[in-house]
Amino acid sequence: MKIEKILKGVTQPRAEDFEESSRRTIEILKKEPKIIFLANKGKLVVVGDLHGDLKSILKILKNFWEPREYLLFLGDYGDRGEHSIEVYSVIFKLKTTFPAQVFLLRGNHEPLPFLIPFPHELPLEIKERFLSEKPYRLLQEFWETLSLAAVLKGKYLFLHGGLPTGLKSIKDLQKRENLEEILWNDPIEGIPGAFLSPRGAGRIFGKNITEQILKKIKIKTLIRSHQMSEGTMVHHNGKILTLFSTNTPPYRNEKRAILKIDLSKPAKDAFSLAKKAIFF
Repeated sequence: MKIEKILKGVTQPRAEDFEESSRRTIEILKKEPKIIFLANKGKLVVVGDLHGDLKSILKILKNFWEPREYLLFLGDYGDRGEHSIEVYSVIFKLKTTFPAQVFLLRGNHEPLPFLIPFPHELPLEIKERFLSEKPYRLLQEFWETLSLAAVLKGKYLFLHGGLPTGLKSIKDLQKRENLEEILWNDPIEGIPGAFLSPRGAGRIFGKNITEQILKKIKIKTLIRSHQMSEGTMVHHNGKILTLFSTNTPPYRNEKRAILKIDLSKPAKDAFSLAKKAIFF
């Protein structure tokens, strides 16, 4: 079935449709683990921040993904762009139609109640569109069910922000005390150690932290989003790749990108992955 047929009517949701698709997605996600372990087979399409960019997600689905492939979103589905509600509607449809193929991670714009990013326009946008706060409350419930990381053992770690600076094992990624750093952390060049982030939440961390943690958890490359880039950005001597999949205002980047990874092949460093990225 073509993706256009699957998504017919989804991008113009009514309040009752939005609420129902939210509930159905939540019920599926409640059964999924906080850490997704990927199999060493098949192909995986990885999507970075979208921020309400309906044009980008539709182009990705129509041109670069097939339902027999896996699809992993790294978070930040809404806020800032003009079509957050529509993007969420597409996400819900994808997860309910392809529950075993589509994986959804949490970003910092799927916020913790005590760590709301600024600006956070979703509550007002939803109330103006649907004349109700109920869809936003369902979104908050949806955020709490999202996975925090995906792992391809011995190869890749996928998450939204960055490595929790005290991480001792992969299983510790699901601990609540690491959630802020998973959603908010950023790598920094030229400075060792870890420090409070200028974002007001999370930390910035140096190459030595990345090297220590990736060695400890036996991962070659971290793939994350969270920072605006010209599609991709490489950090820490090829140990971290940042992926950014929107260029909707207010962002000023010219390029946006996704990845397509053959999960059966040996792991690549961030330099090699960036060369294979799909720019659109």
